[in-house]
Amino acid sequence: MVGARTFSYVRIGLILLACLCLAQLQLNGGSAAANPDAVWKKAGADEGLRQAFERATYALKDSGHGTWRGANAAQRLTLEFNDREARLSHPDGSVSFHLTGYGYGDRLQKPAPATLTGRGNRVEYQRGDLTEWYLNESQGLEQGFTLAQRPGTDRASEPLVIALGVSGELRPAQKADDSSALFESGKGVVLHYAGLGALDARGRILPSRLEVRGGEIRLIVEDQGAQYPLVVDPTWTQQQELTASNGAANDYFGYSVSVSGNTAVIGAFLKTINSHAGQGAAYVFVRSSGMWAQQQELTASDGAEGDCFGYSVSVSGDTAVIGANQNHFEQGAAYVFVRSAGVWTQQQKLTASDGAASDYFGDSVSVSGDTAVIGANYKNTEQGAAYVFVQSGTAWSQQQELTASDGAANDQFGFSVSVSGDTAVIGAYGKTINSNADQGAAYVFVRSGGTWAQQQELTASNGEANYYFGYSVSVSGDTAVIGAERAFAFQGAAYVFVSS
Repeated sequence: MVGARTFSYVRIGLILLACLCLAQLQLNGGSAAANPDAVWKKAGADEGLRQAFERATYALKDSGHGTWRGANAAQRLTLEFNDREARLSHPDGSVSFHLTGYGYGDRLQKPAPATLTGRGNRVEYQRGDLTEWYLNESQGLEQGFTLAQRPGTDRASEPLVIALGVSGELRPAQKADDSSALFESGKGVVLHYAGLGALDARGRILPSRLEVRGGEIRLIVEDQGAQYPLVVDPTWTQQQELTASNGAANDYFGYSVSVSGNTAVIGAFLKTINSHAGQGAAYVFVRSSGMWAQQQELTASDGAEGDCFGYSVSVSGDTAVIGANQNHFEQGAAYVFVRSAGVWTQQQKLTASDGAASDYFGDSVSVSGDTAVIGANYKNTEQGAAYVFVQSGTAWSQQQELTASDGAANDQFGFSVSVSGDTAVIGAYGKTINSNADQGAAYVFVRSGGTWAQQQELTASNGEANYYFGYSVSVSGDTAVIGAERAFAFQGAAYVFVSS
């Protein structure tokens, strides 16, 4: 029971962001107008100045007749608030939402009429004991609720419920095995709603979840025995634009990417490290409660200028392999990192047993469990090769060098590689097929008893010269996908192969 003199509140925080491509602003040469927060971070400003900057940049203005409007250029959003609802508009669709009720079980209180006020980059809906607020920032639009007291009495340990009505072109949907809601247009996911968490005044994490019921989203918190105030913090996000915490112009963050479960590794092969231009870096991000956050920046222990560490990356569970194709006079190298208790450390540097200058070993990398495949597509007059390494304990050793049975100069075998268990696929986009130069091919190798053998050469059934079939490859189980980036007058195509 909450006493009359006890100030209690529940805070529900929401972040609403537009769906952007990974590192879109960097690839487009993002400007201060497009992403002022990135510029602010690079300037090294402290948190207080940053907040003042955001209040000015993302200000919401009273446009009269009880309506407040604003914009979020970083997320490509326009915002409107009236006494009934909040509306977000994005080039790919819009969505409106409003509080429909709060309380326990299905006995939800109807919200009282609201008084809408604003200041700087914040607006508030004041409804007596309940205040709903929005904060416009570069990360998106944060929504919160403050409850001055517990909303009624639960029956038989019923959970606390906050219900939001949703309308507009973008409608919520929920996967059967997921605690998130997706908002899609014809172009894909525009908004992603996830990351629900709840914490009481003693710091105890409370079980919580969200549910989609038609045009309504319900935030559900098991608050039995909790001490108010509670902090309930779901997130509306773009699933998600990732940038490096220390990103700078010309880093090429996002040139290579790999994901395994809730871990993503992103390469920035031209990153300057300690004044060494082009030494390169890779960044690990982890997902928790639907939100991605940078876990660590990886660099080579012996990194040097121009190594291009991060030109290729691959992650499998707690193991990551990072290619540095221009290490040591362009002979190339690959670095294995392992994670323990949330910290990544370099385990080993891999090089080819017959490596030579200008092999570009590490142009491509792939790891699956205790097996890694490294491509060296410039080896032997650009015929190319790929090297298989296996792990035993904490040590990696070369198991076999792979080459195509019909390899020839300029094939670029090893420009792309992918491994899944005992199957590896190696791309050779420069392969000549039936006199068609650069039509390309991909080769399937399988391992039996520790030995790899070529199983099949794959080509496009409608391939032509300059298709670059094999420019990218990926294999998982018995399915392989091969990219042909220049097919159909550079329109490009991908071909799916299955093993039987």
